Amino acid sequence: MNDAATAPLRARISKGYRIRLALIGLGLTAFGCWALYDGFIEYPRRAEVYAQLQQMQEDHVDWATRWQAYAAERGLETNPNKVKPLEDKDIWTQYVMAAICLPIGGFFLLNFVRASGRKVEADALGIRGREGSATWDEVHGLDDARWRTKGISRVLFRDAGGAEGKIVLDDWKYEREPTVAIHARVAEKLGLEDGAAVPAEGAETPPPAEAAEAAEPDKPSGA
Repeated sequence: MNDAATAPLRARISKGYRIRLALIGLGLTAFGCWALYDGFIEYPRRAEVYAQLQQMQEDHVDWATRWQAYAAERGLETNPNKVKPLEDKDIWTQYVMAAICLPIGGFFLLNFVRASGRKVEADALGIRGREGSATWDEVHGLDDARWRTKGISRVLFRDAGGAEGKIVLDDWKYEREPTVAIHARVAEKLGLEDGAAVPAEGAETPPPAEAAEAAEPDKPSGA
């Protein structure tokens, strides 16, 4: 076996994928914090300002003039036409948005942190990924249903105890070039063409040597 077929391969998590996780996580978290600020501070403050304006309208005939002076002293909106009423639902809407955005944003940020050291590796002994590890003897299939269209493949293996497992190859989440190389390595070990589908359930994948012989056309007699 040549060195190229056994050389260690390593596909680290894609920088672009991590950047997307960070941007989405930060954006949702920032929006959720903004909603919390509006719900607990800004919107109640606006409601209080409107209540003060209403009280002044009831108490004074010259409320418009009084309001301008009152608002200017306190840094409030001096134009009474721009002081709008708020309903309870306006405040509760902010709470709901915060309750949705903050957990999702935290989920993306957590995945950003957890993905930092994630990788898939293949060498002469076998393949290793986030989901587990397997020797080449334990690998029995390659599910390529989404490889051509999505760049996602599943390396199927059965460990010594008979438990089934899978290692996911994803050329969007992981560095593309080494991910493609690892996929080709697995296909080669299984005696499959790169991009072939997983064998039928219950069918055993022939060893590479047998697969090569089966694929070779019969030689004419007398050759």
